[in-house]
This record gives sequence, structure tokens and C-alpha cells, in this order.
Amino acid sequence: MNQADVVPAGREGPSCTFKKEKKATQLYQLTYAKHHARQTPPVPTCPRPRAGFAPRVLKRTMQTALVWTLYEELVPGLTKLSSWAASLAVQKQQVQALEQRRQQQQQPPPPPPPLPGKGT
Repeated sequence: MNQADVVPAGREGPSCTFKKEKKATQLYQLTYAKHHARQTPPVPTCPRPRAGFAPRVLKRTMQTALVWTLYEELVPGLTKLSSWAASLAVQKQQVQALEQRRQQQQQPPPPPPPLPGKGT
């Protein structure tokens, strides 16, 4: 504490209180200014290009090329695969139908039912 801050007992008056408040306000303003001076970055004098613009454009271009290439390469293969799977399913159904016909041909036909009215 400074000598100016120490006020003898009984001598406090409006002028002493005002000095203390003024000193406290100045200290607060100084502390506030120092604190915010550290946090705010310096303002550039001339506008500069945005950092990261070129890499962002390059990334988007590469992603588009990659997706298009994968599409070009995978769609024909997937089309062939789906048509192959469909033809395999059709062949399997044909084989099952052929086996059923063979089994029906190998079994003897059931005996005809008796005619009505004739006794056995």
C-alpha cells in the first residue's frame, strides 16, 4: 500500500473515498486492458487470402474424382454380378423343375379309382 492509500482515522471524507474509488477504477481498467490485449489478435493492416482455401478446393476435387472413378469401375462389375446371380437363380429353378418331372416319370401312376356301380 502506498502512503496515499493510508488515511488516518477520523480524516476520511468524501475526497478520500473518491480517491480510493478512482484508483480502484484505474486499476480495474488497466487489468481489463491487459487481459483483453492478450486475448485479441492483432488486426491485419491489409486483407489477406483465407488460409486453407486451396487445400479445401483440392480435397473436394479429389473426393469427386474418387467417387466418380469408383462409380465407373464398380457399376459395371455390380451389374454383371447381379445379372449372374439372377441367371443362377433361374438355372436353379429350372434344375428343380426338371428333377420334379423326372421323379414324376419314375413313379408308377396311381391305379385308377373304381368305377361307380360295379362291385368289387
